[in-house]
Amino acid sequence: MAKIKYIKTLSASLKAVNDILVKEKPVIGVKCLGCNVGEHGGRITLVAVSCWDGQMYLFDLRTNKAIMYDGGLLRLFQSTELLKVFHDCGPDSATLLQQFSVKLRNFFDTQIAYSIVMERSGLSPRLVSFPQLCDVYHQVLHSPSEDFKRLLIQDPNVWARRPCTDDMLHVAASFVHPLVPVLFVELDKMLPPDSDAWFLHRCEESRQSRLKSRSLKNGQKIKCSKDHSSGVRNLFGTHFCICPSCVSNMGTSQNYQQTCNTNAANVQ
Repeated sequence: MAKIKYIKTLSASLKAVNDILVKEKPVIGVKCLGCNVGEHGGRITLVAVSCWDGQMYLFDLRTNKAIMYDGGLLRLFQSTELLKVFHDCGPDSATLLQQFSVKLRNFFDTQIAYSIVMERSGLSPRLVSFPQLCDVYHQVLHSPSEDFKRLLIQDPNVWARRPCTDDMLHVAASFVHPLVPVLFVELDKMLPPDSDAWFLHRCEESRQSRLKSRSLKNGQKIKCSKDHSSGVRNLFGTHFCICPSCVSNMGTSQNYQQTCNTNAANVQ
């Protein structure tokens, strides 16, 4: 595994962000770690970033929360020119917005990509875990000590512990090291060109799903987006949207499916 840069000061963060933004390949892997990320009241304490050249950065928001704003980290999340590769972006995106008011832009979700690859291969679509996807593409994850394995099971706030141990740093890095270039390249080339519209929709739906779930817990009513207010189906007829409007109308409309088919016809 390449060198890991552990970032906990504003000056180091500003330099790291600038270095990332000027790299030749504008693609990074990202994972947000913390306490109950994706849930109501969740907190991000560590952001792991991997670059195409193998360099990895770990931004410690627990030690210095100002890294997000004054340290420029939000520039990575909000950049429209830099592609962020996540595995299951929903939890990370929801907590970024809730904790820091940072909206994720221009991202690629490997979990969604693999699900669509399975769909288009005639297989039953499912959302695989990150270790499962790494197994498929023969990516080896860091194996921590037995003590840290127990901590991961017993302590839900393990990523808020400081100082960061070597195990914490290497496990955090292993969450992003396979994302670029290996997983991104393999999945991007397997996605059929006529699935672009559906893939982008599914990624955005994943990003919004946690926001909808959290709002429902708070008693707020959620309205579905206009493009599928009567229900969403993918090209194989499976309903994915979990918003109240779509759930109540599940199976009553194929508007989005027709839109995807139209887009596919236009591409061809």
